Amino acid sequence: MLRKLVLLLALLFAGPVAADSGPYPKRDNVSRMTAEELHGACNSPDDSMWRACISYIMGVVDADVVAMANGYTPPAWHYCLPSAGDGFQLIAVVKKWLADNPERLHYVAPITITMAMIEAFPCP
Repeated sequence: MLRKLVLLLALLFAGPVAADSGPYPKRDNVSRMTAEELHGACNSPDDSMWRACISYIMGVVDADVVAMANGYTPPAWHYCLPSAGDGFQLIAVVKKWLADNPERLHYVAPITITMAMIEAFPCP
């Protein structure tokens, strides 16, 4: 199980392998999307960017859920998703958090997604 989790996290945070970085600026020191880039993708009229937004957010939330369930994150970083919620609710939460926190748009996107989930869905 641990090997699967490590592989999942490695794939999630590895970033693109191709030489072309697509619509995002090429960076030598960080391969992850920034919150500013995620914010742009989530508010883009371009369907492919919107799909990138959804995929990225759902991938981070899935990785968080696995990490929390297996005790790999400290309790302060836990959140409790609603049982009746859906992916669109999660995207709306992240979009609102990004719009409400422009001073944090320089953070890497996975951290901001987790921060948005913690604020929106605190555990009892």
